[in-house]
Amino acid sequence: MKYFCVATPAILDKECIEITTESLVKNLFTVNPDTQFVHLVQACDHSRSGTSGTLEEIKTIYEKAGILNNVEVLVETSSPRLGHTQAGYHLFRRFAETKIPHMIIIEDDTQLMHPIDLLSIEELLDDKSIIHFSMGYDYPGMNKWKIGDRGKEDCSSEAFLEEQIKSIGDLHVFSNYRNFCSWNGTFFSQNMVSKILNLLQSVSRDNCEDQIGKMPFYTELPVHTLGMGKDVSLMGRRDDYHIHFDWQLPKEHHILLEILRRGRAGGRLGHLA
Repeated sequence: MKYFCVATPAILDKECIEITTESLVKNLFTVNPDTQFVHLVQACDHSRSGTSGTLEEIKTIYEKAGILNNVEVLVETSSPRLGHTQAGYHLFRRFAETKIPHMIIIEDDTQLMHPIDLLSIEELLDDKSIIHFSMGYDYPGMNKWKIGDRGKEDCSSEAFLEEQIKSIGDLHVFSNYRNFCSWNGTFFSQNMVSKILNLLQSVSRDNCEDQIGKMPFYTELPVHTLGMGKDVSLMGRRDDYHIHFDWQLPKEHHILLEILRRGRAGGRLGHLA
């Protein structure tokens, strides 16, 4: 893969961003030295309980990754904040202007857990399916999800996994028994983004994920989830309610984990962030 784009909506959260940016450098940028990366960041002047940092500090953290020969980091800042949905719209628009074939959304509080060789993924990106990295929420010592405590769970977000359909080395492809949109960790092509920009309402209480998940072109495509590791297999039954929270795809085989923000007092970032 010659060119690839990573897009990140960010807020003022130095603790998260220092960890997650390091994981991008270690597990994506340096693993693919022959790929030229453009990392688009939309940093909003917004902080929540338990976060710190200024726009300039956040910009500097991301730009440190630009010292690599194969990475160009382009940070746009917004004050006052754009909000999560408008930030997503701006990232899609900026990606469309690059003409790079594919992008992935990786949010600022999400850690890339495994080395990713993009050549192993390239053959999957054909606009005939939605490809996304498995995603979960990892808080050591956190109790299992309970009614009334939503937002502080230690769990997988992979609720619809069906079966393993392909393996490429340590990369494993799983089908899902229904269509859904989880935009964090999802790959988008220029063709997909062109359709999204025509339909996305940037000023809306429905976030990007919810809007894209209802778009006609998107709902017609199967969703394939990627896991990583050796001897990967699914656990439990797909119709078991607790699968979602008990890691049907084991935690260690998830590619993305949200590690800090969801467990704080402020909880999930949400569409108003």
